[in-house]
Amino acid sequence: MVRRVEFRIPRKYPLQNELLRMSRWKRAAEQKRIQHEVADATIGMRLSHPMQRAFVKIVRHSPGMPDQDGLTGGAKLLIDCLTTPKPTKTGNRTMNKHGLGFVVDDGPKHIVLECEAHRSKKHAQCTIVIIEELGEEQEADACRPSFAS
Repeated sequence: MVRRVEFRIPRKYPLQNELLRMSRWKRAAEQKRIQHEVADATIGMRLSHPMQRAFVKIVRHSPGMPDQDGLTGGAKLLIDCLTTPKPTKTGNRTMNKHGLGFVVDDGPKHIVLECEAHRSKKHAQCTIVIIEELGEEQEADACRPSFAS
């Protein structure tokens, strides 16, 4: 059985250009804010163990249409929240400390990412995230589940 998680965050995520202009303290606060929003949106949807390979689709609804590189780069903070925290080799720090355990890691071996942007009214801004597990026999690059938009 293929596991699937779908949730909605009630605001658009920041684009790459916005993240680049933030101070590191503001970016860290934004990371925590996104983590809390994802945690709130996924109450009751947490997985007992993370997906080894997953197709992740992020749909950003906002009044403006961003360029593709800004859209994909801005999704970093959100993707980091989907990963699994793990200790470093030295054991004194934690990698992906904001991760909530949906996917093992955010590397290309574990995630096939697709980001989309849709126009919406200002009061209807949101972000929709769909995570679907890929089977071991499926090629991550060739397998793109068809989602109903």
